[in-house]
Amino acid sequence: MERFFERHQSRIVGVLSGFDRVLFRGTLRSIYHLTGMELFLSSQKVLYKDFGVYVNKLSEQLKDHTAAVAQRAGRPVRYLASASARLPSAGELPVVTRFFRLLRAHGLIQKVSGRRYYRVTDKGTQVMTTALQIRETNIAQLAA
Repeated sequence: MERFFERHQSRIVGVLSGFDRVLFRGTLRSIYHLTGMELFLSSQKVLYKDFGVYVNKLSEQLKDHTAAVAQRAGRPVRYLASASARLPSAGELPVVTRFFRLLRAHGLIQKVSGRRYYRVTDKGTQVMTTALQIRETNIAQLAA
């Protein structure tokens, strides 16, 4: 990839190398009911009496891993105590706001009515899938 950048440096204005932030929402339907949770805990060899310890340990591992990934990428981690915590305003994140406006203008995302989040459109999914495939493609083979 570096050779590609060096070769086309005069024509490259900027590089978008990943998501600024990702918000995951949803459920783990397989453990949403008692039987599913029992099967999961059994597969992990966790007794009911040890559930609290298991969940706290898993949460700490997840937080530590997230912090390490963010630190390696030079990105801050901001913990929101609840889902209703205030998100940064447009004035606080003007670049991100403009980026979202661009994505909306191109039909890659759409705002969910009455909510504070966006949904990726079918077109957005196709574009992201293609971008990831290109990112994994061997540029040297394409340039040859």
